[in-house]
Amino acid sequence: MSEITLDHVTVTLADRPSPAAAGSAPARPSAVLTASEAKARASFSFEEPDYLPTDVNFDAAAYVDSPGEMVLLSYSSQRGNLVLVFAPLARFQPGDDGKRRYLVVAESVAESTVDGAPAALAQQAGGPLGIVWEKGGRLNHILSQGLSESELERIAASIR
Repeated sequence: MSEITLDHVTVTLADRPSPAAAGSAPARPSAVLTASEAKARASFSFEEPDYLPTDVNFDAAAYVDSPGEMVLLSYSSQRGNLVLVFAPLARFQPGDDGKRRYLVVAESVAESTVDGAPAALAQQAGGPLGIVWEKGGRLNHILSQGLSESELERIAASIR
C-alpha cells in the first residue's frame, strides 16, 4: 500500500532521496532543548509518553518553526533510537487533490490503529520503522530502530 488516510491527513510513501540530494541541503542550526523547553516554545500541546521500555532514555528535544511548526523528542537505548514527532494538524494544507499529505520514507505502509484511531505503520524489511496517527489536534509520528511493533503501539497508546 502506498498511502493511508487518517482522519485529516493522508500518510504517503515518499521517494527515497538520492545520496547526492540527501547530502546537498544545508544544515539548519538547532539548539538542544529539554522537553519542558520545547513545550514552552510550541503553540500546541503535546505530552511525553507515559510508557517507554526500561532501557530507553531521553536524549534531547528540538523545536522547529519553519517551514512549519513541529517538536521532536529524541530517545536512545542499546537496541536503537526513537524519535517522537508532534505537529499541529493546521500545519498540513490541502494539495491540488484536496488531501493533506504527510510523507514517510519506508518500503511500505500498512493500516493500523492507536487507541481505536486509524494509524499508518511504516515498515522496512527489518521490521517496523514507525507509526503515524492523529490525536489531540496534532499529527504524531514515532520513528524507531530496534523496537518491536508491539512496543511502538504501546508507546503510541501512552501518549495523551
